[in-house]
Amino acid sequence: MRRISFGNNRGAMLSLFLLLALVAAACGGKSESQSGQVQHGAELFISRNCVTCHGLGGEGRPTGPSLLGLAEHYDVDSMVEYLKNPDAVLQRDARLRERAEGIGALMPRYNYLPDEELRDIAAYVLSLE
Repeated sequence: MRRISFGNNRGAMLSLFLLLALVAAACGGKSESQSGQVQHGAELFISRNCVTCHGLGGEGRPTGPSLLGLAEHYDVDSMVEYLKNPDAVLQRDARLRERAEGIGALMPRYNYLPDEELRDIAAYVLSLE
């Protein structure tokens, strides 16, 4: 393997540093624990059958609305609250009500799942763009 040497070239080292900073920023700047939450949430999204109504990538189906872009308006705590009691949240949240219009199925309550699982599912859903 060939080694790259910058010698005393500060400009090249600075360029490399800036390039690495840009790559890190493009990756969303998520910490390892946040990435782990999202990954675990993606696994739960499948194993808890969310994909049945919302599609594999959360793109939506006739039985469940699209989940894309929710991070613009919601955070993990508000998503967990919704997952625990969707009817109560829908009554006071016009934006979510509008998303759910015309959908053939009601969102079930997931209040029986552990909070950690709900937070991971919420982190995954909020990562969808």
